[in-house]
Amino acid sequence: MSTTLTGTAKYPDSLLIKVLALEKKGILRGVVVMESFSVQIKIIDPRRVINELISMSHK
Repeated sequence: MSTTLTGTAKYPDSLLIKVLALEKKGILRGVVVMESFSVQIKIIDPRRVINELISMSHK
C-alpha cells in the first residue's frame, strides 16, 4: 500500500522524524520526502504503520 502524508507545521517536524527513524530501522520502505511546506512524505508500507502515521499528521 502507498500513501502520501502531510507533515506538521512544527519545526522540527515530529512526523518526518518518526518516518525517517522507522525507515532507518527497516520498518518503512519506499520513503520519498518532497520538499514543500508542510513536507509531503510518500511511503509504501503495511496499513497498521500508515494508520499510526496518519494519526500523527493530524495533530
